Parts: sequence; structure tokens; C-alpha cells
Amino acid sequence: MTIFWSYRILKFKVFVFIVLSNLILSVLGNKTLAQITADDSLGNEQSVVSPASSQTDLIEGGAARGNNLFHSFQEFNIGQGREAYFANPVEIKNIFSRVTGSNPSRILGKLGVLGDANLFFINPNGIVFGENASLDVNGSFLASTANSILFPDGKFFSANNPQGSQPLLTIDVPIGLQFGGVPGNIINRSVVSDEDSGELVGLGVKPGKTLGLLGGDIQIEGGSLNAEAGRIELGSVTGNNTVNLTLGDEGFLLGYTGVNNFADISLSQAAEVDTRGDKGGDVQIQGREITLTEGSQVLLDSFGEGKVGDLTVKATESVKLEGTGIGEDEEGEFQFPSGFFGDVTDIGDGGIISIETKRLIVKNGGSISTSTFWEGKGGNLTIKASESVEVLGTAPNGDFPSALFADVFDTGDGGNLTIDTQKLIIKDGAQVSASTFGDGSAGNLIVKASESVQLEGVVLGTDIPSGLFTSVEEGATGNAGNLSIETGKITVRDGAQIASTARNGSKGGDLNINASDSILVSGTAPNATLISGQSGIFVSAEPAYTDESGELVPTTGNSGNLLINTGKLIVEDGGKISADTFGSGRAGELTLNVNHLIVRNGGLVRTGSLLEDGAVNQERGNAGNLTVNATESVQVIGTGTIGGVQVNSNLFTASEGSGDAGNIFVTTKKMDIRNGGEVTASSSGDKIGGNINLDVDSLTLDDGTISAQTRSNTGGNINLNLQDLLLLRNGSNISTTAGNQQFGGNGGNITINTPFIVALPQENSDITANAFSGNGGKIDITTNAIFGIFPRDTSTLFSDITATSQLGVNGEISIDTLDLDPSSGLVELPSNLVDTSQQIAQGCSTTRSRKRVNSFTRIGRGGLPLSPNESLRGRAVITNWVDLPSQIVSKRPNQRRNQLSAVPVGSQSSDRDQIIEAQDLVVDAKGDIFLVAKSTQSNVTPSGFSCGK
Repeated sequence: MTIFWSYRILKFKVFVFIVLSNLILSVLGNKTLAQITADDSLGNEQSVVSPASSQTDLIEGGAARGNNLFHSFQEFNIGQGREAYFANPVEIKNIFSRVTGSNPSRILGKLGVLGDANLFFINPNGIVFGENASLDVNGSFLASTANSILFPDGKFFSANNPQGSQPLLTIDVPIGLQFGGVPGNIINRSVVSDEDSGELVGLGVKPGKTLGLLGGDIQIEGGSLNAEAGRIELGSVTGNNTVNLTLGDEGFLLGYTGVNNFADISLSQAAEVDTRGDKGGDVQIQGREITLTEGSQVLLDSFGEGKVGDLTVKATESVKLEGTGIGEDEEGEFQFPSGFFGDVTDIGDGGIISIETKRLIVKNGGSISTSTFWEGKGGNLTIKASESVEVLGTAPNGDFPSALFADVFDTGDGGNLTIDTQKLIIKDGAQVSASTFGDGSAGNLIVKASESVQLEGVVLGTDIPSGLFTSVEEGATGNAGNLSIETGKITVRDGAQIASTARNGSKGGDLNINASDSILVSGTAPNATLISGQSGIFVSAEPAYTDESGELVPTTGNSGNLLINTGKLIVEDGGKISADTFGSGRAGELTLNVNHLIVRNGGLVRTGSLLEDGAVNQERGNAGNLTVNATESVQVIGTGTIGGVQVNSNLFTASEGSGDAGNIFVTTKKMDIRNGGEVTASSSGDKIGGNINLDVDSLTLDDGTISAQTRSNTGGNINLNLQDLLLLRNGSNISTTAGNQQFGGNGGNITINTPFIVALPQENSDITANAFSGNGGKIDITTNAIFGIFPRDTSTLFSDITATSQLGVNGEISIDTLDLDPSSGLVELPSNLVDTSQQIAQGCSTTRSRKRVNSFTRIGRGGLPLSPNESLRGRAVITNWVDLPSQIVSKRPNQRRNQLSAVPVGSQSSDRDQIIEAQDLVVDAKGDIFLVAKSTQSNVTPSGFSCGK
């Protein structure tokens, strides 16, 4: 029995010990977190903390100055499930509270004000809001790790220097917050929901009020900040800085004019900053690096007639929007993007999202949007990044792209999307779009990138392109906006695109590009076909589509125009630049102003009135004109493959339906069409083919083609105005042939004006204006000379000029050349070398030796140059003028001629009428040489040269 009761007593003691221990630990732990301890820095006006209930502390007392009430604490913490309320005397509008101890504040429960006053809470050591933290404040709330609150009269309310602060208390409204050496961090994990709506609120203030967090690093870890139709301020600064504070009727605004260094702000784990409501509120975020990940969002949407709020984001280093969050609804799990959203969801107009930083990175499904989903006009999205804007990839499951959006989804018009940066990079399916999916018209997309624009790739496993877009999408009736790009260099490759499109009855926007250096359009998506997946820059009236009811919706709107100004434009490896129509609306004009245009390896530059695969009708608008102004050169070279199909590099305009083909105009110094390259204006329908007009200095075709062909109508005309030369090599063709065995058509006309046309006869290069059953065209050539290509009555295997018709009347060939036979006067040279030693005369020898010995004498002026470096001299011997004897002057002219021919200068011979053969050369005292019959003068010297017999 004793043992039994001893056991019972022991067991009871153990039980009591455990209960008491747990109770003590709970109380102590709760007391640690819930402890609110006033300091004595305010003297007789110190704060008074007393329990209002088992879970609520009431904070009274403090120092009142006018409308301001000041509180000071050694420690300030609120435990889990507990509450702390500041008393709010009627006259008080602002409550300022500080923590002077050395520990951070942990707010794990509810913090409130029993009135309408604004609450300022500063603790330089840091502030942590737990998962169940919440606010019950009718005014605005600002939590900061600043050292002190500044006032306009020079006074301050300091947490680091609290002693003797009573004389510094003031009735003025604060003007700033001053930070010490190392500001503490602010962490918010609050995820509590509104008791009535059940929506996530976290830390929230009443509609129209301001909620602000201002400290060192700001970390919102799955937490929420809510200020419906109000204002949210997030600021992160380093030490020894002062942030300006402006207080108004609806809260306060922070200013960073005097701040030199900033810290970081991060939102993670699907954190929210939310000012949505009947009127959207404003948000300002200022820091060094600002990062949103894992589906974290800043939301400014409006649900009523009020305007959407404005978002201002400034980061001295970077803004990063990355990744997605995971949600769940009736259909299962879904992903949602990290990002900034200022969308119109009712009739109110959109606000402005303004981002200013060094680098903006939007990746892995991140997004920024100022779209409109209802009647209100969409807001503007403005991005200024001094270094780069990078929009990369898609959501992890590929459901949506990383994106910058200013789209339209209903009747409201869209806002503008403006990017101002050094480098813009869009890759791997990411998109930048100001398009319309509804009845409203889209805004404009404006890109200014001082260095470069780089667009690459598609969504993995698809042909959905990365790109810049101002489009009318399926189902929309609004017009597309304009797209303009101003930069140094543009690269569009691997299926990426720049496009403005029209659909339904809506028109497409104009696309204007100015790239001071160069533009490269290269390659295709991995699974590209001839109709999709090509890298490109284009404007287009898109093909008809089938709507949800199964009805076919054709495109009747016109395409916009495409203008490109650049130094060097390269289109290669299946890439394209085009202005097309696949509907009854007209295609746009395509104009290229460049220094050099290179279309190679299957590249394509086109304007077209085209039929898509499976087209239900052939009603098509007219194709636009293709104009190329190249100050230096144009090259159309080679072939490539798209989807396993070989394609020729091509500069062309085409008509495949009821619309006319456009014309091609090229002006340049040098143009080469080689290795399968083509310049084509064709009509495969019943319309006239387009014309080709080339105004070029030198034109070379080497296995190249210039063609203005048509199937059943008159072929287009080709006009070549060349300043230097037309060279045809290796089976090249210039053709306006029309018709085939099934369809008739008259050949078009060819007009060539050039100094020279050169071809090799055996290479079968042709100039043709032929027809099948219609009449041949007219070929009119004006030139100085033609080499190697000849007019013929029919085509041969040699180089020909023909204007024939198999079943109709042959055309005309007119060739106007100079009246010169370039082969006249030419002598065929012998093929054998000549022995020059047998060409020297042997009859002359010196008079002294009287031997037949050859000699070569340099005689000075009139002969060979004295050295190889001197120029040749004339053969005439220069002598002085002399007076003729009076007897000769008095005779008739024919008599004088006979006498002069035999009288040496200075001779007085009486036998002047006799002609005597010269026998000797004499040199007088001046060195002049004379040919004489006989020397009798003493003043001349024999030359030492005579002809012997």
C-alpha cells in the first residue's frame, strides 16, 4: 500500500512539474515576443503599456505636441496571437513611435491604432512581420529602420539619441527620415486573409491610405502588402542617407533626391504588393537590386470606373522578374507569373508603369503588363534601362512567355509601350507586344536601343517566335499600332520575328526601322516550313481563320508599310523580310534604304499578294512595291533549305490570286545576282506581272535570273538602265516570258540601256521576251557594243536574245549600237616567234674601216631617249629658221619646191635646179647635222658615216 501511494504521489508531482514547466516556458516565450517596454526618455510623458484584455495590450501616454503624439520604447514585440493598440486622442493625427533598444522588433500578431491617426514606427535594428502579423490602422502606416524622424524646424525624433529629446518634439509635419551607419532590414511574411472577403491582405491599410516599408534590405517572403486605392512605398537605402517625406491627406510620398546608395528589395514565394480596387492605387519601389521571383507580383488593377494606379520602379543596378508561382483552382494546378501588372479590368483608364534601372531582366515566365481587359484605355509602359533590357524564355511548362505587354482584350484602346536602353535582348520564345485581341485599337511599340536589338529563337518544340509585335490577333476588330525601332545593330535569328499584322477588317500598323550600323535576318526555327518558322521582319494582312463557331473569317484590312534604313542589311539562310497580303486588303509598301543589301543562301525579300495552303478563294488585294535604294551594292546570291526544301535567294514581288503583283525598283552602283539568286516579279494568277526597274552602274548575272513572268496575262516589263556593264555568265536569264501549254499570255517588254553587254556564247545565257500562245514581247537594247550573245529566231544552247512565240506572233528585237565594227583593222598575229637578228640591215659600215660592220650611234635630239627613264622624243630635227635666196622666192611655188628639195641650208650653188642624191652627213660648228650631196664647206665637219656600195 505504501509503495502504491508513493508511486501515485510521485506520478502526480511529475505531472505538475510538466504542466508548470510548459506554462512557464509558454509565458516566458510569449513574454519575450510580446514584450512592449517603454523607456524613460520622454520623462513624465513616457509611454504606458497596460493589458486591455488577455491578448491585447493598450499603449497610452506619450508626449503630445499639437496634432503629433510621440512614444518611445526600449523593446517593442507582439507575440503570436496577441494584439497591441495605440490609444488615439481626438486631436492627434500622427503617432510617432521609436525603439531605442538594441534588438529588432518582431511583430507576430496585430498592431493597431484606436482612431484615425497615421502611425510611424521606427527601429534602426530591424523589423520582422510574421506570417500572422496584421495591421488595424485607419490612417497610413510607415515602418522604417531609420535612426530619426526629421521636422522642418530642424528638430528630430531620434531612436539612437533619445536622451534629452523632449525639447526636440514639435508640432510640425515630418519632412524626412534619416538613416545611420547600417540600417536594419525589414522582413514581411504576413499572409493573413481578410475576415470578410477571405482575400489575402497581410499587412494592409484602409482604402486610400499609404503603407510604407523603408529600411535596409526589404524582404517580402511570401507576405502581402495591401493598400486598396491607396499607396504603397518600398524603399531600401544604405547608411547615412536622408529620405524626404511628404505628407498629404491620403498618406505620404517618399523622395530619394539626396540618397546616394541603395540596398536591395526582394519579393519571393508568391509575395504580393496590391493596390487594386475600384480605383487602383500607386506604388513606388526604390532600391539597388529589385527582384521578384516564384510568382511574386505587384498589382495595380482597377475594378471600377476609377483610373488604374501608377507604378514607379527605380533601381540603381537591376530589376529582375523571374519565374512563376503555383496556384490551384477547380481545373487543377496552374502557373502564374512574377511581375508588375497595371491592367484595366473595367471602364477606368490605365495608369503608367515606369521602370528606370541599369538592367531589366524578365525571364522564365516573368511579365510586365499594362493591358486593358474592358472598356477603359490601357496604360502606358515605359522602360528606361541604361545598360540592357533582357526578356528571356517562357514559364517552365511553356504555357506563357516571358513578356512585356500593352495589349487590348476588349473595347478599350491600348496604351503605348516604350523601351529606351543600350541593348534589347529577346530570346527563346519571349515576347514584347502592343497588340489587340479585341475591338479596341492597340497602342504603339517604340524601341530605342542605342547599341543593339537582338532577337533569337522560339518556344521550345514549337514555331512560336520570340519577337516584337504590334498585331491584330484572331477575333479582334481593332487596328494594330505602329512599331518603330531605332538602334545601331539588329539581329533576328533562329525563328524570331519583328512584325505588325492585320486581320479581319482591321488594318495593320506601319513598321519603321532605323539601324545605323546593320541588320541581320538569319535562319529558321528547328521545325520550320515554307509557311512558318522563318526568322523575319514583316508586315502582313494575315490569312483567314476559323472562329469558335466554325465560321471562316477572312482578312479585309490593309497591311501596314515597312520601311528599313540601315548601313548593311543581310537576309540569309531562310530568313525573310516581307510585306504581304493573304486577304482582300492590299499589301504594304516595302522600302529598303541601305548602303549594302545582301540576300544569300535562301534569304528572301518580298512583297506579295499570296494564297495560303488550302485557300478557299482567290480574292486577294494588290501586292505593294519593293523599293531598294542601296548607295553601294546589292547582292542576291545562292540557295538554301527550309524544312528540307531547297529555296533560291530571292528579291521578288508576286501575285497568286486576283491581286496585281507589285513592282521592283532597285537603285545602286553594283548589283550581283549569282549562284541561283533571283530577282522576280511574277503572276501565277490572271493578273499582269509586276515590273522590274534596275538603275545600276554595273549589273552581273552569274547563274542568276531576272524574271517578270506571268501565267496567263501579259508578262511584266524589265527596264535596265546601266551606266557601265551588263555581264551574263553561266546560264543566266533575263526573261519576261508569259504563258504555258495551258494558259496563254503575251510576253512582257525588256528595255536595256548600257554601254556594254558581255556574255560567253557557249554558256547559254539568254535575254527572252517569249510567249507560248500569245505574242512575244519587245526587246529594246541601246548599247555601244554586244559581245557573245546574239539575236536569234529561236532559243538555242548558246547565249541568245529571243522574242518568240510558239503559237502566236513573234515579238520584236531592236538593238541600237554605234556604227563601228570592233573587229575591223585587227590583224592576226603570227604564232611563231621572229628571229630579230635577221631583221637588221647589213649595208652600212664606218667610212674609216670600210668594212661591213653594224653600228648603233646615239645622235642626241631626235633619236632614242638618253636613258630609259626619259620619255621618247620626236623624230624631227630641230633647226634654225633661214632666209631663202631672192632667186628662189621670186619663182613660182612648184619651181621653189623643186629647188629647195636639193639645196642645203646656206648653200650658194648655182646648180639649184638639179636634184642630187644626198651622199654625206655634215656637222657644223653649232652641232647641227645636215644631209648633203657633197661637202665643200670648211665650216662643217664630216660625220664619219657614209654609205658604201
